[in-house]
Amino acid sequence: MRVPTELLSDRSPAATTLVGRAAELGRLTRALGLGSDVTPGQSGPLRHALVAGDAGIGKTRLLAALGEIVVVSGRRVTVGHCLDFGDASLPYLPFTEIFGQLQAEAPDEMAAIARRHRAIHRLLPDERALPDDLTGSAGHVARTELFDAVARALDRLAADRGLVIMIEDLHWSDPSSRDLLTYLLTRRFEHPVSLVVSYRTDDLVRSHPVRAVLANWSRLNQLERVDLPPLSEADIEQVVAELRPDLAAADVAAVVRRADGNAFFAEELAAAANVRGMVPSDLAGLLLLRLDVLSETARQVVRVAAVAGRQVGHELLAEVADLPTAELDQAIRGAVEGQVLVGRNDGYVFRHALLAEAVYDDLLPGERVRHHARYVQALAKPGIGGTAAELARHARAAHDIPTTIRASIDAGDEAIRVGGPDDARQHYRNALQLAETNPIPDVADQTAGLAALTIKTADALETAGHLDQSIDLLRDRLTDPAMTGTVRASLLQALAASLLYSDYDLDERTLLTEALELIDPERDRELYCKILSTRARSFMTRGRYEDAIESAQRATALAKELGLRRTVAYQTILLAKIKQRLGDPEASIRETERVRDTAAAEGDTATELRATDQIGSIRFEQGRLADALAAFERGVERATSIGRRWSPHGLDSSVMAAQTAFALGEWDRTLELSAGDEHVPDLSRANLDLGILAVRAGRGEVSGFELLPRLRRWWRYDAMTIINSLPAVELYACVGDFDAALELYDDLREATDRAYGQKFIGKVRMSGVLLAVLTTAVMSGRDAAPLLDRAEHAVVSATEAMESFQKMRPPGPEAYAWLARVHAEHARFRAAIGSPDPYADQVAAWEAAVLGFATYPQLFESARSKARLAAVLLCGEADDRRRAQELIAEAGQVAHRLGARPLQQELAALGVRPRPPAGSADTNPLTTREREVLDLVADGLSNREIGRRLVISTKTASVHVSNIMAKLGAESRTEAVAIARRHGLLG
Repeated sequence: MRVPTELLSDRSPAATTLVGRAAELGRLTRALGLGSDVTPGQSGPLRHALVAGDAGIGKTRLLAALGEIVVVSGRRVTVGHCLDFGDASLPYLPFTEIFGQLQAEAPDEMAAIARRHRAIHRLLPDERALPDDLTGSAGHVARTELFDAVARALDRLAADRGLVIMIEDLHWSDPSSRDLLTYLLTRRFEHPVSLVVSYRTDDLVRSHPVRAVLANWSRLNQLERVDLPPLSEADIEQVVAELRPDLAAADVAAVVRRADGNAFFAEELAAAANVRGMVPSDLAGLLLLRLDVLSETARQVVRVAAVAGRQVGHELLAEVADLPTAELDQAIRGAVEGQVLVGRNDGYVFRHALLAEAVYDDLLPGERVRHHARYVQALAKPGIGGTAAELARHARAAHDIPTTIRASIDAGDEAIRVGGPDDARQHYRNALQLAETNPIPDVADQTAGLAALTIKTADALETAGHLDQSIDLLRDRLTDPAMTGTVRASLLQALAASLLYSDYDLDERTLLTEALELIDPERDRELYCKILSTRARSFMTRGRYEDAIESAQRATALAKELGLRRTVAYQTILLAKIKQRLGDPEASIRETERVRDTAAAEGDTATELRATDQIGSIRFEQGRLADALAAFERGVERATSIGRRWSPHGLDSSVMAAQTAFALGEWDRTLELSAGDEHVPDLSRANLDLGILAVRAGRGEVSGFELLPRLRRWWRYDAMTIINSLPAVELYACVGDFDAALELYDDLREATDRAYGQKFIGKVRMSGVLLAVLTTAVMSGRDAAPLLDRAEHAVVSATEAMESFQKMRPPGPEAYAWLARVHAEHARFRAAIGSPDPYADQVAAWEAAVLGFATYPQLFESARSKARLAAVLLCGEADDRRRAQELIAEAGQVAHRLGARPLQQELAALGVRPRPPAGSADTNPLTTREREVLDLVADGLSNREIGRRLVISTKTASVHVSNIMAKLGAESRTEAVAIARRHGLLG
């Protein structure tokens, strides 16, 4: 069916000119390198832009005006829209619209690009179809490949005259589109490519996912943010006068009063038949006044269009409206001329999203169901197009349960294929909720189908970072008495595999044993292979290396027979890890790197991520922290690029990158890696908080206590959150609350005992921290008698933990460093209670601790060990006292750079003013990042502007400013700058 081409104008014939936005338009043109005297092909420096404002404030009108300037400049411009589909979001929808426009404008050029970058096929309107309609040319596309293809395609399209991409209504965007936008905004293009993104500020409630995205974008100095405030009364009067020059002054004043600075509200009021007294107070009633001037047929077509959402294709609208062509054209023309719809490309869009919502809400329940049912029928016809997510949304609203289940599963599969686990988990959950009480279409064995859907949903939850929800879902399904035999075995295996990433109160060995009893290895070969693979991981985790090797080898042989390449790769990675644990880390690294490189070459990003994370872990255990950080950061990048940032290996890379940066003394980098302002899944957030806690405790910031309640919640499920909550014990001691410190320590010890047993290797570090706290308590006047048994038990606990670990595998240098520290701290405790060891023994103990943290280069612990060695040496001969001064200077320099106030106070208590090492002129107490921040404060920048300049969050910038003021003893930013100038601390 043809599209009436005369209706495809992007501008309404009665649209007003741009009013009251000259300043904002000027900022946008400058950001894009444009100007009023631009000639085609010329441009200035390029940036991207973010336009924010309430609904109806004039964002679309502003972008339309900007688009006209872009066209005059000679650049190409194209627009994509995000739509409100509720739970059934469509991955990459605005980009599908954009590439559809570009395909229509430059078919030959787009065809060439699609041939060169095959992933683009997944976004072309004609090829982005329901799964049953997909051709082999599309196939599976890795998320990273798709992102790279989009960027390269846009770059190529911009080669001759530049390209401006506009994305409207970010607040309705799907997670995948947001991730792709983030990728593009941070990408360096070879040719002039600019993105302009708009969103509604009043839609962003506290929990809205776009808030986290905007927090990240606020760090990009290449992004210009333009906020649209309400228009002035004079501007609203101009809008009304242009639309209704016939209105009396009193009527104009009424419109101005009711519009409250909102241009769209003013237009709607001015267009109403009676603008005074008869306008409904609620927005929906106001918006629906526009429909009063339309014919009944036009109103019916508008209602049908509203059921589709903000926009609808012509073919789909025609199929659902079911009107003769001429009558349909006349109705659409009336809607366009009545400023309800705007023709765009091959379909129509509501002039404002609020209007579409109001029309939809005004439908009677029966009308909605019937219209949605018509959309379901239309989408099922060949040639209409559409996606599984669209079909699922309409089917759910039409109460068509079988179609909803089938389409939701298909939509989840599609989201997984393009790297959208957040979208997938919601689609699968929608299907699962209905499948609990309704049959799954086209599935012979309903019990097996329900189990398979449960596992799909659990996998998507785990990949999206909701491991706890994944485990709970599988556990709940296993309580269903219908789950028997092989079906139950598949659920047991899936649960066991997930448990190995957690510390739940379930033993995966019991689950796997039961699973093996339920299957026939000859009949259920693929499931048997999965069980063997999971058993191998279980055995390795528990130090049963011979059993792990045997299971992994059997799983590998069977996987090769079945053609399960990823299983083979995973088992190779596991066997390499065992080599490291048995004392051959370099062989382990070589084999893991080989798997990683092969996976990268084949586009198997999940395997590449797992291998990369393992390489980082091995280097971390070796004490090669710089190499470990590089590997972990690569893992974070890869995980982010494929939509797996919060999957088990993506999260581990993120957390370990932050922990490694902390050990290296890169504390500001730790805060940045910990994504303090980013909205992430709860379990991931708790793990990231560990890095923040370490920095706050090291700096003596009591705000670290705020993190404890969130961390405690996860102690039962993730032991990483237990051992790494230890800095809070030191923070309590730092503020003199020794009762709270010891109570928290006892809670941590009990939690680790439950998770790992009493001889957990982490007890070595825990004992070292406890002894330091006990010593500080005694030195602060606390009665030593009740603490004596604790001190002795700490030494015994550390020794037994090390001996137990040595029976499994060789410990790494970190364990030896902390064991040396335990003995040194014990000697320090005995000296504090008046029973000192011989001077030479004390020196030897602390020399061993200093050497330990040189072998394992943990900068902060090295500095603390040097400070405490210096405290002993100050009691010695002249040479020892001179050495003590050198150590104090070294430790003091580290303390200043890190902003570690507790360590500075400890050094000050020694009675020797810390000085830099000989030959160093660096007496600045500020860290490198703090110096950068102070320079920008001196330039008059706000915290938000500092965050943009340094690509950090506003909150992180605020923390730096607070630290600077504390270190300089300043009461205000101005005083801090003045003090810094007096002491020559400004760059």
